[in-house]
Amino acid sequence: MPVFNSVRDKAWPRVSHEFRSEKGNACEFCGAKKGEVIKLVDNQNQLFLFEIYLFSKVKIIKKKIIIDASHINHNKNSINKDELQALCRSCHASYDANHRNMLIKYGYNQISLPLCYN
Repeated sequence: MPVFNSVRDKAWPRVSHEFRSEKGNACEFCGAKKGEVIKLVDNQNQLFLFEIYLFSKVKIIKKKIIIDASHINHNKNSINKDELQALCRSCHASYDANHRNMLIKYGYNQISLPLCYN
C-alpha cells in the first residue's frame, strides 16, 4: 500500500481516474484505447508495430494498452486537470524522454518553467 504524504498524494488516484475517464480512456497522441491489445515485434529488444514484419520470422509480443494521466509541464505536485494529458504508456515514455534529454543536454538549472521540476 502506498504511503500518502501530501494533499496531492491523497487526491491523485481520484483525479487521475476521473481525468482519464473524461478523456474516454484513450491516448491523446496516438488514439489507442485502454484495454486494447496490440501486437509488437521484438527485434533485438526494440519493439516495432506488428504489421511491419508480417512476413518475417520474429518474436511477437502482445501488449495491453494502459492509459496514464501525464503532467504536461512535468510538475508532479500539480493536480490541475488543465495541466494533464491522457497518454498510453508508449507515448508517455516518449513525451518524458524528450524532457529527460533536455535536462541532460542543458542541465537541470538551465531549463526555464514550465519544463523544470518544482
